[in-house]
Amino acid sequence: MKPKLSFKDLIQKLEDKNISPGSYTEDQIENYLKTRSYYYKISSYRKISLNFLKGDMIS
Repeated sequence: MKPKLSFKDLIQKLEDKNISPGSYTEDQIENYLKTRSYYYKISSYRKISLNFLKGDMIS
């Protein structure tokens, strides 16, 4: 399973893929990811779902 990336790592990944931030600063992008993104919520469910499918859920 892929590790959950930090906000700085997510921004770096965007830069690595040549995705332009336009007129937004790195701080504005980080704030957006922290307050309006579902990345961390979805990443958390990914681990729960994989454990459930493997039968590793604790009752």
